[in-house]
Amino acid sequence: MSGNYFSILGVNMALGRPIRQEEDRVVVLSHKLWQRRFGADPGLLGRAVVLNGQPYTVVGVAPAGFYGSERGIVSEFWAPLAVTEEIMPSLGWPTGAGPSGTISG
Repeated sequence: MSGNYFSILGVNMALGRPIRQEEDRVVVLSHKLWQRRFGADPGLLGRAVVLNGQPYTVVGVAPAGFYGSERGIVSEFWAPLAVTEEIMPSLGWPTGAGPSGTISG
């Protein structure tokens, strides 16, 4: 996703902030993932989680009920376009095509 993704959609974070244009090693979590995997811990902001073996800093949590802008696709996290290939190399996407993957923290 690009750095202005959330602002274009008019989405305000439930916690933290959206990804900035100049950032690359950060992630915004879905509200559901934040609750399910991290116990809705507000202290998760600023901490690293691992996406497919690589650390990313959590900068925000999307609001409950927001799953992205792609119809029929439920996103659990959002990362900058520049790291898409790093997060999901098996898809063979060109850099910037769209993030997904496994997450741990």
